[in-house]
Amino acid sequence: MADKNICLENAKKIDPQATLCDGWVCETNENYVHKFCHCQPPNIPQNPCPYGANYPVPVFSESGNICYCCCSCFAWHTPVAVPEGEPKPIQTFEIGDKVLAAGADLKWTPYAVEFSDGVPPSPELGKTMFSVYFNRKGKVSSLIVTADHVFVLSNNKLKRAEHLVPGTDKLLSDDGEAVELLALEVGGWFGGVHHIATSQTTATSMDGHLLSSKGIVTGDWALQMADIEGGRVGDAAGMDGTAKAATEAYLQENSNLEGDIFCHAVKGADWQGARHEYFQPYSADMSEVPESAMRFVTKVQAQDIYKNAVQAPVSSSIGKDIVNYLFKLFSGFYPDVNFRLDWPALEPNAFSWRTYGVPFVVLNGGLVRMEGVNFNTLALVIAHELGHLYGGPPLTGTGEYSCEGQADYAATIGVLRGVIYTTQYYATTSAAVDSVETFFSYIDTENRKGVPGQTCNGLSIDCRMRAFRAGLHTQFLPECAGGPSEDYLVLESAVASLAEEGEACVALMFNEFLDLASALHPQNYTFEPDAEVLGVERVESERNAVTVTAKLVEGEAYQVIVRNVISSSGNALKGDVGGADVTWSKVQ
Repeated sequence: MADKNICLENAKKIDPQATLCDGWVCETNENYVHKFCHCQPPNIPQNPCPYGANYPVPVFSESGNICYCCCSCFAWHTPVAVPEGEPKPIQTFEIGDKVLAAGADLKWTPYAVEFSDGVPPSPELGKTMFSVYFNRKGKVSSLIVTADHVFVLSNNKLKRAEHLVPGTDKLLSDDGEAVELLALEVGGWFGGVHHIATSQTTATSMDGHLLSSKGIVTGDWALQMADIEGGRVGDAAGMDGTAKAATEAYLQENSNLEGDIFCHAVKGADWQGARHEYFQPYSADMSEVPESAMRFVTKVQAQDIYKNAVQAPVSSSIGKDIVNYLFKLFSGFYPDVNFRLDWPALEPNAFSWRTYGVPFVVLNGGLVRMEGVNFNTLALVIAHELGHLYGGPPLTGTGEYSCEGQADYAATIGVLRGVIYTTQYYATTSAAVDSVETFFSYIDTENRKGVPGQTCNGLSIDCRMRAFRAGLHTQFLPECAGGPSEDYLVLESAVASLAEEGEACVALMFNEFLDLASALHPQNYTFEPDAEVLGVERVESERNAVTVTAKLVEGEAYQVIVRNVISSSGNALKGDVGGADVTWSKVQ
């Protein structure tokens, strides 16, 4: 697999039980996998094609079992050395063309291209890729590659792009010289992507699978798909255990470098002039979300989640495919909404707002990349943001958006009921509520509390979960979230007295007048330990009392349990059940 760990993480966002296919399965289904990855017929035509590197492609067996293979890609216009003439742009190679390839000895020999595939440029959507900057013979250049692309270092070790360390690692030129690595930058690539290989199967050694790309030694697609972690491929040592670029761990390990989480560079190096015009570097300042936008969690809560949970690196593309699908799904029901994924944003959050009446819903990449956030979670988060826009009252002080709890409630009682087909609604939404509860669990205890007296925004996490579940089970919006007052019928006391031999009359007193149709039904009363209920009568002088006749044992301690009884104003028992202790003795 190109990067089996990232690919498996992506697959688990779709199915928590997902497994990767054995290599032979992916090779057998290679034609299907690559047509799917590049949206080629007979698959659904999409421009841009949304499947980036390490997107999991499901493969089904005849028995119904499922495993996943993975996509991968390489940037257009990368010049690759050929036996005669100037290097060719990678996207121009066709099967049967000759390419110069080598092994660890760097003896460049003509090989036939046996695999060549890719997708054209897309001005609408940039694929997340790395720009690798290096200085070869006094000229600074860059290579645009996916996170899992394989480089050969000057010490003959293999390293994927996302593990490269500027100033420490040295790349290898095609004539065997060490090349200074200046910077590593992650961003959106708006050009085409392509890959070639000298075989149609995964490489088992470096021989014939090393290419000269802008004079730098890199692996072809067959070597990129090899499992080089923890072992050797031919004469090359396996991966070094460095952290992945574009993560906090990488910044800590390489504090000598300058830049931020999206850019790692040798201090004082001059490399920016080599940035490709179709490459847009990610930046923490890219977000266009207005400060007045509604949020899925508060800024402080988002900071807690970022601190306490695990977030995949921005280069992983994990979950992008899920968001792309969900945006298309929700757009069918909410065609006026502008859905957008702010992939570089680190804050695990989502937003909704209107600008001049135009509705927007934005998901941060930091939310999508969080561990445990899956298809169901993201569906509920999008539904919540739509709940802010269309959920109705209670409304915020501006009267423009639904309050926090109402957005939660609208997400489960309205939005998802309309988007998820009837027979699948409950299982999907129930799992989504559970996953959001797990997401909330990463918030520090103090920041899970609500603002006292607030029923619009500033709700406690407990209140928000009650709102989600109230909508799921078609109950009223909870009072803590601005719903109706939670007045309950309460069983206040139970007093037993002698009726006839072996029988006792138990007088039950409630806090409100009773609805007699429900209060006089004998099946609504039981005893623990079990005792036979003989009948129920109203108390003429007390509209909030009834007398239950039952066969009780003298001196035995009982609990009388009441269910399905309501008050004359319609209030039910809390949890639809009430109980009181009672002991009967003939001696009164």
